[in-house]
Amino acid sequence: MRVAAASQVRVSPVEGTRDLPEDRGLNHKLAADSVVLLKNKFSVLPFVRRFESIALIGPNMKTAAFCGGGAASLSPYYAVSPLQGIVDQLPEGAKVRYEVGAHAYAFVPELKETDVKTPEGRPGLRMRFYDQPPGS
Repeated sequence: MRVAAASQVRVSPVEGTRDLPEDRGLNHKLAADSVVLLKNKFSVLPFVRRFESIALIGPNMKTAAFCGGGAASLSPYYAVSPLQGIVDQLPEGAKVRYEVGAHAYAFVPELKETDVKTPEGRPGLRMRFYDQPPGS
C-alpha cells in the first residue's frame, strides 16, 4: 500500500471554502494513513465473534477534536467524534454504554449551546451571584 504524502497533494492557490465528496475522500485517506490509534500486534482486530455490548470510556469520546485552539481554530466541513465513529461501525443491535471516566482537561470546558438549558428545559441559563461566602 502506498501512503499519500500531504506535501504532494495539489491544492488551490486561492484560499476559500468548499466541501466536495472527492475532497472528503482525500482528507479521510490522508488522515487514516497518518494516524495509528491501536497496534494490532496479535491480530485480534477486527473482532470476528459477535458481541452484544461495548463500553466506551473517556472524557473525549463525544468530542470531535479536529484542530487546536486559538489561531489554529477552524470551522470544519464535518467532524465525527470517536464515539460516533465507533458506533457507526458496530453490528446492528449492539448495545453501547458510555461513561466519562476521569475528566482530563486542563481548563474547564466551554459550554456548548446544547448544554445550556433552564430548569424548565428551555434554551438559556439561570445564574446567581453571591458576594458572601456560603452560610453568611
